[in-house]
Amino acid sequence: YKHHHPASLPPRLSIRLTAMAATGLPPPPSAADARTGTAEPRERLELEDFEVGSGAEFDAVNWLNFRLAKSGVAFDKLDQHLSSLAMRCQLLCQDTSESIEASSNSLVTQLPTTGRDLERMREQAFRGRDRLGKVLEGLRDADDRKQSGLAGLAEIDVVKTRVETACSALREVGSWERKIRDCDQLVHSGKLPAALEQLASLKGVLDAFRMLPEYGKKEGQLQQLEENLMSTTRRRAKQAVERNVVADIAACSEVFAAMGSVAEPVAIASAAFAELAERAWQQGGGGLGDASASVLAAATRATFEATSQALRERWPLLQSLDEVCGAAPATDTTPSALATASESGGGAMASAVLAALAVLGKRLEPSLSVAAVGAGESPDEAMLAHSRASRAVAVLAEYVEGLPSLANCAPMVEDPALWAHCCRDSADGSTQALPWALLHEVAVFVIWRPMQDDAMALVPPTQGNIRPSEAVLVAESNAKKLMQLPSTWARYLEDKGGSRLVAVWLACVDATCEAYWKKWDALVDTFENTLKSRASEGSMSDGSVDAGLLNECMQLHSMLHDNISVQFLSCQLQVLQLATRMRESPETPLGRALEEKLRGPDAWCDRLAVPSAEALRGASSLLQGLGPEHVALTTQATKALPLSTAALGKVVGQVRALVTRCCVQPIVTMLSAYAEAHEWVAQSSSDVLPLAGGRSPLPSITAVGEHLFALMPLLERPQEGSHKQVQWLPSILDGIVETVTQKVLNIRQLTPNGAQQLIADLEYLHKVTEALGSDSSGSPSASAAGAAAAGAAWRLGETLGALGFLATQQRRQQECTAKGEAFIEAPREGTPAPRRVEKALRAALGLAPAVGLA
Repeated sequence: YKHHHPASLPPRLSIRLTAMAATGLPPPPSAADARTGTAEPRERLELEDFEVGSGAEFDAVNWLNFRLAKSGVAFDKLDQHLSSLAMRCQLLCQDTSESIEASSNSLVTQLPTTGRDLERMREQAFRGRDRLGKVLEGLRDADDRKQSGLAGLAEIDVVKTRVETACSALREVGSWERKIRDCDQLVHSGKLPAALEQLASLKGVLDAFRMLPEYGKKEGQLQQLEENLMSTTRRRAKQAVERNVVADIAACSEVFAAMGSVAEPVAIASAAFAELAERAWQQGGGGLGDASASVLAAATRATFEATSQALRERWPLLQSLDEVCGAAPATDTTPSALATASESGGGAMASAVLAALAVLGKRLEPSLSVAAVGAGESPDEAMLAHSRASRAVAVLAEYVEGLPSLANCAPMVEDPALWAHCCRDSADGSTQALPWALLHEVAVFVIWRPMQDDAMALVPPTQGNIRPSEAVLVAESNAKKLMQLPSTWARYLEDKGGSRLVAVWLACVDATCEAYWKKWDALVDTFENTLKSRASEGSMSDGSVDAGLLNECMQLHSMLHDNISVQFLSCQLQVLQLATRMRESPETPLGRALEEKLRGPDAWCDRLAVPSAEALRGASSLLQGLGPEHVALTTQATKALPLSTAALGKVVGQVRALVTRCCVQPIVTMLSAYAEAHEWVAQSSSDVLPLAGGRSPLPSITAVGEHLFALMPLLERPQEGSHKQVQWLPSILDGIVETVTQKVLNIRQLTPNGAQQLIADLEYLHKVTEALGSDSSGSPSASAAGAAAAGAAWRLGETLGALGFLATQQRRQQECTAKGEAFIEAPREGTPAPRRVEKALRAALGLAPAVGLA
């Protein structure tokens, strides 16, 4: 190729050779070299040789090293091989450029043709859209024509119907009166299904007369015929219930269902049972409101017997009503029992039984009310209560025997839930299986009044010449008897069949015990009156305590605090155990009725309120979830009988205060003239008693200390141990400090010498109280009592501190007055004295009231 001129070569080959010459690369081997095999074999490069993995970048150094390693060229031929490789790369680039150029030329050549094709497609799309619009418009016109055609057909159909109706009216004009007479004859003859069919036919014919003037008259005839059919069906249904004919009641039920009164047969059956119960009540002699207990019992028994007999005979009939009519709720209750039975879901049987029970309850309520009970009887309260109690017991006994006769009917035995529906009151309370009047009388005169009678018979005696010590013994014996009575009261209620009234029983036990402990106030008043009488007689004027009376008071306190209170805790557990046992007793018809009646404590507690609504709620809440073997029974027992527990605690507190007053009363007598002592107005120190190192307390004050130390042997009970004496110290010292403070505040005038004498008296008492408090040691209870006694000493020291400060100010005031200087009271440090103490002392010392005390 070197010997050829580039101009004589083809253009592409000339360009290639020129590029080789510019780079200094050797020319490609000649064809002769290729034929002789002297040229080096070369491998052609392709674009695939330069491909790299996805996401990687091409690295020329790595690619060159890879190609050299792959070819295995010797070092002496490396330059030649690199030159060959470079030439092949240039050839690949040239081929690639030629391919791109050829493709571009082909694409440029085809562009005009493609543009023309796209233009033709666009024109065809416009033409298709125009044609589609024309098609849609044609379809719309066709639809409008179709609608107008359908409307025309509908008008034609209406006209046709009117013509047919007019033809039917013309045909039936002559036969209408005849069909009316035939239907009326069917009704009077008792052929109710045929009459119903004829009536349905007449209703269809009536529409044919809608455009005629006679339509109103014929419509009235048809309505009158419907009323005759309904009244006849009601009469036949009532007769079917009374005669117990199932086929007739089924036919009547079909008529009622067709007339839209599905619940009418149930109402008729309920009314029939209500009338039956009313007749039985009247025949039993229960027509008068002030009937005696025996008459009420006989009438109640007769009502139960008649109702149970009717239920035994007619329960298949009542079940057929449920099958034909269903247990649909009634909107109009001719007795109100129907609404109740429908709400409870019991059906015809529950409605009938509840209707009879409601009649019985309404007849009993006037006889059990307080106003009716008093009619025709002595106004004496005891006789009135006895009469009410006898009526309550008699009627309750009849309910206990009568309800099982109803509950033992075959359907109720098969379905126990049916009896619950029979005992469920209506939502508005108009229908009640158990009247509230009966429950109230039972709660008062069967449960509560016997408890009260037993408890009041055990009240401690206070009348007569009985000695206090004997009264204490009798009171203790009676209290123990009282705490044994709950078991007797529980058995009595179980015998009467009212064990499910356990919440009422528990509340009444609490109220009875509360009333009993309140009666102990009379016994405490007897001791207080004895104390006052002996104090007025002067037996304590010498400062000596009445040891016999003190011993009796302490005996009473020990009996209440140490014996009765402990036994009362056992009584609480016993009462709760009895209540849970009665609550878990076997279910009876009356018990189930009571459970349904006493649903929702918030409602029935307020309605019954015996002994009180709050007591009933507390008892009901306590019994929730408890059983005779419940693990929490012992811990919950402390919450039982809360009212009686508080009343007993109050009695213990009153007796404790009585013991304190018995110990303090001699001090009150000794200090009766303390506020008027002449030492308070003494002007010189010669008017007061001297003492080594200071003044001596007045004899009445020293007598107080001697009295306190003399009390210690009397307060100590040998059988209890010496630590028992300190339990009285806090209250006794509080009483003494209060008595002394009151006497100090009654002093009207204090001279400086009188103030010093008063300080000496109070210091003496302060030391005595401190000594008594410091001697309290040993048991924890004694230490607590000693701390309380120290509190009394602190209050006395507080008064003493105020007196010392004010006495100093009194002397300074007198000194300033003597010098003619203005007196300014010094500020006081420490805790201020009580308001009443400082005000009285300032007045006695002649000092101006402090700011805020005037």
